[in-house]
Amino acid sequence: MSASFVPEEKIKFHASRLRRRLELSQGALIDVTLDASGLRINSSKMLFEILGSVDVFCWRSLRLEGIGRPLPSDAVSGYFTSTFTSLRSLYLGTTVGDDPYWPIYDIMARSPPTITMLNTNKPVPMMLRTSTILSKVVDIVIPAQLCGEIHEKTAVERVHLTHSYNVNPKLPRLPKSVTIDSTSGVVLSALDLSTVQTLDIR
Repeated sequence: MSASFVPEEKIKFHASRLRRRLELSQGALIDVTLDASGLRINSSKMLFEILGSVDVFCWRSLRLEGIGRPLPSDAVSGYFTSTFTSLRSLYLGTTVGDDPYWPIYDIMARSPPTITMLNTNKPVPMMLRTSTILSKVVDIVIPAQLCGEIHEKTAVERVHLTHSYNVNPKLPRLPKSVTIDSTSGVVLSALDLSTVQTLDIR
């Protein structure tokens, strides 16, 4: 299920399709994607309103798409309610300027859900780092230079280190399973691999 800002002339088709998918999924957990990047003067917010009619307690995974330009901080405010009791997977895309997804983070911080999979391209928002949201995370996909800032807050067993702007970023002791992208900037000889059982270099 996905919600985005769609031009008014196209909203009828997208709204009908989303309503139908929600009807078919009643009683089931759903995978949700939110994309605020298309916000324009002539765009419709109807898809957010439709998706907001389903309480977030039935969301199983959430993907917050990246945004390449500054948007109003209240772009997705007021659409979603309840608590994230079923959320297990979270993807955080890169945002520019004030993060318009903060209302989602606020609901999470007040829930909080038991997230076990985290995939992020940006620093984890402070609102999430200061709660217990990350304490059950066992799988992480994260830029190498950001790994240290959240590693101690998780129960991570598997980590995938992606791109980095730093050469040989400072890393904590790594978990049992590690995947390292060639663009991560990591120098293998500088790693503490004493607890690593599986190492995959891509």
